[in-house]
Amino acid sequence: MIGRFSYLETKFPADFLSRLSRDETHARKPVYMMHRWWARRPGTVFRGILLGAFMEENLPHEYFKQLMVRPLNLNGKIVVDPFMGGGTTIIEGLRLSCKVIGIELNPVAWFITKKEVEKVDVDNIKKELERLEENVGRKIKEYYKTICPKCKGQAEVINFFWVKKITCEKCGKEVRLFPNFKLAEHNKNRFKVFCPKCYNIFDVKEESTPIVCTQCNEEFIPSKGYTQGTDYICNNCGYRSKILNAVKRTKERPSFELFALEFYCPTCDLREFKKVEEFDLALYKKAIEEFVKREDELLFPKQAIPLGKETKRLLNHNFGYFYEFFNIRQLLCLSMLLQSILEIRDRNLMEFFLLAFSHSLDFNNMFARYNQKARKIEPMFAHHAFYPKKMPTENNVWGTRYGRCSFKKCVDLLIKGKRYCENPFEFIMEGKNKKKVYTGEKIVGKFAHTFEELINSDKNVLLLCQSSESLSVIPNCSVDAVITDPPYFDNVMYSELSDFYYVWLRLALKDIYEYFKPEYSPRTEEIVVNPVLRKNEEKFINGLTKVFQECHRILKNDGLLAFTFHHKKDKAWASVLEAVTKAGFYITSIIPVYAEMSTSFHIHQRMTSVYDTVIICRKKVEPLGQISLEEIFEKTIEYTKKSSKELLPKNKNLLVFSLLMIARSKFLELYSKYFPNITTMDNIRLSIIELLKILDNKIFDILKNVKTDEERITLERYF
Repeated sequence: MIGRFSYLETKFPADFLSRLSRDETHARKPVYMMHRWWARRPGTVFRGILLGAFMEENLPHEYFKQLMVRPLNLNGKIVVDPFMGGGTTIIEGLRLSCKVIGIELNPVAWFITKKEVEKVDVDNIKKELERLEENVGRKIKEYYKTICPKCKGQAEVINFFWVKKITCEKCGKEVRLFPNFKLAEHNKNRFKVFCPKCYNIFDVKEESTPIVCTQCNEEFIPSKGYTQGTDYICNNCGYRSKILNAVKRTKERPSFELFALEFYCPTCDLREFKKVEEFDLALYKKAIEEFVKREDELLFPKQAIPLGKETKRLLNHNFGYFYEFFNIRQLLCLSMLLQSILEIRDRNLMEFFLLAFSHSLDFNNMFARYNQKARKIEPMFAHHAFYPKKMPTENNVWGTRYGRCSFKKCVDLLIKGKRYCENPFEFIMEGKNKKKVYTGEKIVGKFAHTFEELINSDKNVLLLCQSSESLSVIPNCSVDAVITDPPYFDNVMYSELSDFYYVWLRLALKDIYEYFKPEYSPRTEEIVVNPVLRKNEEKFINGLTKVFQECHRILKNDGLLAFTFHHKKDKAWASVLEAVTKAGFYITSIIPVYAEMSTSFHIHQRMTSVYDTVIICRKKVEPLGQISLEEIFEKTIEYTKKSSKELLPKNKNLLVFSLLMIARSKFLELYSKYFPNITTMDNIRLSIIELLKILDNKIFDILKNVKTDEERITLERYF
């Protein structure tokens, strides 16, 4: 090994960083709220990695903790992220005065990161928003009006509520796919419910017992709708079958019915629900008429939805085009808004509004749903997937006083993000209280066009939209650290998901950036396991190996490769180890760090972990001695026992599987250090996957009594 070990590889305080990271997962820093990117890791983790990578091993823990909330100049250290994604490494690197290079194949992620770090005058954003509201906002808001039942004046619609309809396979009658008959939950066990017959809305105290409609005397149980899971139950004949079967049978997209809305009346200062009336239906009809009249001139994507692992679900539900994510009113209003944004003469300013527009798409489509408990709309991408909704919610495109992530509120989020860039902060705990501490740093990207310009000028960022399998633009042994978050095997289909944004962004950017000229975001070079696109495990390993080989080439001999990883499959871990060792690296250390809320859809009640592992690698420049496989297992088990004692008291909700993941990463660390000088008693060479299975069972035998019976049952199902 060349040089000394870094603080990151020796006594790095993972528990301290996990506490900070846990806070951030519940309250993201504003710069990371400017636009969605999937599986984005906490900025605190990457700030800690950057600091630890360039600090010496004898750094006192208390001093490191102080550095997390103090400005620090890393004096232009060159940091590369070959899987830039949403730009976390870039943002945190700029805060610490690094020179950063971000490489990203996906144009949407490239554009998001570019705008996150690009300077803009916030006052100009506010002025332009006023112009937009005058030119197009007023027109859009006219389509989101209703009559206040109290004062009979005009009120503003916050949300429209729709229900999907299918045809019963047995009796041929129409079935409205209500999962229940509730709109919202109030305090003190009160529920806002609607009658399935007349749509009358009223309050009740019980949701699971029969009640009678106060208007038409229909009897129903609010919590018991016409669907259960993926099945529908015909309210006419009682027939039960799969919703998908009924949808496929018709070979058409299901229709939707508008039945209720949530409004705010400024005159009465009243926020309430009501059933739709003739005024509301006539307003939607007016939107249809306007759309039909102007369809040829309106700006909205016309691309067909291509077949993929995630998009297959859409095609199965008979969705064929990207514009079918939206109803007619949404398409009309979004198109008018986009056209007005494109009229902004200042390109930088136009792009910032375009980013806010793109972000708002997540909440302004017919795949968004209403959170009855929180009384707010939830985005389509609450999951890393396309899930058609039974009761979709139509958001107010422009926005009103209440509501979430309308265009206007997405602009507000953008402004908060840029304010944060001007004066970043961290949170620290003082006793039981959380305190916001401003670090006195800046996040301002000064863009270079070449590596040479980056290192020979005051420029501090180079963003490349391309594959990282070839980094010929970066010279040999020129980079101090590679810090990244690589693709998680088969977890997230980035290109398929990002096309939802891409097809809209392309309308504005195809004549500005070459990356937006193709009809869809890149797929052929994407490193991911996707059987629909014939991308298997071998292709994933080959792609990741090529990237790591390039990282090996550009890194200085004493440089570090550090990356986060999080997956439940042994195949995924084996693939990462194979790519690391083939590229000429070995793992020097692993650090378990809290990375995702346990309440996340991707964590809650699933066989997965709230912890990431930060994997630190160095170039293998000299062979290490021999070690037996038995010794590796012993060291791994000893480390995992120690981790369980340290982590369990600090996180009562820690899954046993989190410790299994930590055990796997420790095993891979030891295996990579000594490979291929690993001996076995019987001289039989087992595959990495076979070894990981053995390890899983060894760890399970040790930890099965640590936690609750419920988690032990979950683990037994897994094994």
